[in-house]
Amino acid sequence: MTFDVEDVRLVMELFLKQLEVDERILKELVEKGDEGTLKRNAGKKETYSLRKRSSEDGGKMETVYLGSAYQEEVQGIVQARWAKLGLKRIEKNRQATFALMGGVQSLQVEEIAKELPGTYQQALDQKALEDHMEERLLEIAAEGIEAKKHNEWPHKNMPNIAADGKKVRSKLEALVCLMLDVLQIPYDYDAMESLKDNDGRIVSRSPDFRIWTASRRRGFIEAVGKMGDEDYFEDFLDKLRIYHINNINLGDNLLVICDRSNQTTNCYAAMKFIQALAAS
Repeated sequence: MTFDVEDVRLVMELFLKQLEVDERILKELVEKGDEGTLKRNAGKKETYSLRKRSSEDGGKMETVYLGSAYQEEVQGIVQARWAKLGLKRIEKNRQATFALMGGVQSLQVEEIAKELPGTYQQALDQKALEDHMEERLLEIAAEGIEAKKHNEWPHKNMPNIAADGKKVRSKLEALVCLMLDVLQIPYDYDAMESLKDNDGRIVSRSPDFRIWTASRRRGFIEAVGKMGDEDYFEDFLDKLRIYHINNINLGDNLLVICDRSNQTTNCYAAMKFIQALAAS
């Protein structure tokens, strides 16, 4: 993917500037905190004391009563502790950003061409190659939009919560999550797959669920609703066609679970099919 290296570096520099601002704020919070260990008082609900070394008496440990959790001294110590952890993260982010900046290289055609031998540079049609790359960028972006079309319909703004806390699009998918959990089968939800279409072009599709079978093959599960909706059903058939071209086939490594016409679900049968897929 082509990009302007200077723009990338500018974004990283802005990020580093933001880290500097955050660092100053956190250091101020650290300075407001008192050194020592905050202790919750036994028998006195929601009150705290600070255990620290005395500035007198040879630096012996002493305990100072502070008061409730809402007292300014208590809040200052808690914020200082949080700020210290934040400063550690800032330093890690700064180091990671510097490392990334050092490794960023241009993918512009003319920049890479400079490293080629002279004969190759003269024979390279830079304009045609740039046009091809830009065209493919647009195609790949369109593929990503198409890949998400099926999975966002019709529950785009209606997330359901599965038993393991995962947000899913439909109640049927939540049931499949529960079945996989009961069967103790690890899975990936809505993971993107790079596949090929009839013309050999790379396209993207995101199966509802992806598992690894006993023979270390990838297995796929689709939880399909709205079978009576013609547009939705045609979109699903297109997904099946792409799967078939890539050797993802019903009855082999692909399982489709859908509600009955009266909107009921046979979870017992579905679990048996999932077990069979996982064991294959």
